[in-house]
Amino acid sequence: MKRWMLFAGVGIAGIILAFLLFPKPETGSAPTADDGENAADVGARGEPPVRRAPPGVASRSGNRPPIVKNGPSPIALENIKRMSVPDALYAGRLTSPLAVVRRQLQLLGDPAAETLGVKADPIVGHLREQRRDPEAHGMPELIAECRAWLDEVKASQWGTQAEIAPQFARFDQIVVEYEQAKANPEATPPPGGATPVPPTPVPTEGE
Repeated sequence: MKRWMLFAGVGIAGIILAFLLFPKPETGSAPTADDGENAADVGARGEPPVRRAPPGVASRSGNRPPIVKNGPSPIALENIKRMSVPDALYAGRLTSPLAVVRRQLQLLGDPAAETLGVKADPIVGHLREQRRDPEAHGMPELIAECRAWLDEVKASQWGTQAEIAPQFARFDQIVVEYEQAKANPEATPPPGGATPVPPTPVPTEGE
């Protein structure tokens, strides 16, 4: 009887020592009530958990207000209106034939032709200023400057070049279109690529 009690006591002591000496697994900190609720909600929706920024650190997304676009500003509308008048639109178009003639003169490789082509630089510069500001120069004066230079090129030995000769008629056609648009801007469509500016509505009686 005593031997049986001795074996039983040794067995119980062994179990107690094994329990005390066996390492416990690392399970991390105990979940809080908020974590449990968030995990339950996320699991129910099937969405990944949302990571919260540490205290004192702003979130990347933040609570930024939406960007509201209400169209161009009044200043931009005014600039568009000013650059849509014939004196600005056709100044830009007149630069094209002059630029083509000047480039062809430079490509000839003749010093005299290059000197003649350089004379167009200030004229083209004035046309570009007129394109940005229709009140920078007078269009009749600019047209006269362009025509004088083109006449000089036409009278030169290079005026009959295949790439140069068609530009004289092209320039004259643009001038005719400008005069028509200047006389009746509402009836004449703007040149290609331009956006017409609608006229200001006139209020009628009762409005």
